[in-house]
Amino acid sequence: MRNKLKIIILLFLLGQNAFAEEKDGIRFGAVWGFSPQLVHSYHNNFKTEIGYRIDSRSTDLEYASNGYCEVYVGMNLTDRWMLSLLFGYEGITTRRRVFPLKIRATYSPSGKGRSGFVAFAEGGLATHEFKFDALVVPFAAGAGYRHSLSGNVSLDVHFSLKATYDQPGIIDRYYGKIPSERIVVNDAWYLSPTLGLAINF
Repeated sequence: MRNKLKIIILLFLLGQNAFAEEKDGIRFGAVWGFSPQLVHSYHNNFKTEIGYRIDSRSTDLEYASNGYCEVYVGMNLTDRWMLSLLFGYEGITTRRRVFPLKIRATYSPSGKGRSGFVAFAEGGLATHEFKFDALVVPFAAGAGYRHSLSGNVSLDVHFSLKATYDQPGIIDRYYGKIPSERIVVNDAWYLSPTLGLAINF
């Protein structure tokens, strides 16, 4: 009887230890920030109703005030590397709001949960108003500082550069909205610096 009780206690302690390790490996958090659009580049090519081909392209400095907010769940792969899945809502230009789903790799040389420098890179896909009629691909890379508050709770302040590929449709000044069957090329890029704040649990 005593041996059985010792085995049960030992299994319980091992289970508690495994749970603690798993909890320490999984992280949650929220991110929000300011991401003004500074550069807009596009290339449009479409056919008119009578068969003419119209081609236009441009790269311009164009300001648009945007923001973003995201939540994430992540896993510590090592003491310095974490892989996260993010979902959120962000503006990429004045008239364009998207819901991104991204994967982020974060590197913290000081180790998980400790104060110090952090760097990250992320990429994924996004949908405009949950419509899947256009390809939207956001990328970003940045760095910042992590301040440990207590235990697993920390606060990040970071700066990044975000580039977003989009297919927003074509509205021509003379021909109006161009139907998708007459569009040959519909590419747009938006470039934005971002200043963000994240809380990690």
